[in-house]
Amino acid sequence: MPSEPDKMTTITADVLAENGQDTVAVTWELPEAAILFLQACLDTQVNMLVIGPVGTGKTSLINALSSRIRNDLRLITVERQAGYLLASEHVLALAIDHMLPTASLLHLRPDRVFVGNIEPADMPELVSLGLGIPLCATLRVPDDGDAVQQLIAHLEKQMAGLSRQQAAALIVQLFPLIVRITRDSSDQPHIAEVSEQTPTERRALFALKDGHLQPTGLQPAFMDRLARFGYGIESSDSFGFAD
Repeated sequence: MPSEPDKMTTITADVLAENGQDTVAVTWELPEAAILFLQACLDTQVNMLVIGPVGTGKTSLINALSSRIRNDLRLITVERQAGYLLASEHVLALAIDHMLPTASLLHLRPDRVFVGNIEPADMPELVSLGLGIPLCATLRVPDDGDAVQQLIAHLEKQMAGLSRQQAAALIVQLFPLIVRITRDSSDQPHIAEVSEQTPTERRALFALKDGHLQPTGLQPAFMDRLARFGYGIESSDSFGFAD
């Protein structure tokens, strides 16, 4: 376990102002262990879904965490409304009106694709895309909403003949890591949970305790992937994971 599990760190990101042209700085204060883990997941291309109500800073959190992404990676953002401002040198921004351009994205072969605010109609294309290219996306979900069940329902609706069990398996494979953002009693956004989705359960890796996000001590099943990219025993300790 880390020597200072409650140490807080500030990360900052630029986000687009309401006029869609200027930028403003948004600051997140989070446990250092959670920041290091999420940045490692982005760096090692673990598929991630950031969920929460409208206006809780889902995109700004990704922007802030993106400072850790290696500069040699080729990134593409896909959005209906611009919001991503990734801290990386090689970013291609695509604006879309309707369907995700999956064929074009697969042809471009980026190292990671960032999709803004998933819509129900996106699900078939998203599955094709996310199972072939590392993916990071955002999804609007009410505070009391179940993101996995919402995605399963979207997928069932859009892909005829797919059973609920098959849809659930695809969603777990598509997004093994889910970051939930909510608002606190003062209406300020904060991360409420970082969880790993497995075929049988949701495992909280970071959760609120006494009002603060803390590591639960559980290691994700994909820890070996992080280790292959150089995030070994020392990193596991820094993330607050038990041996």
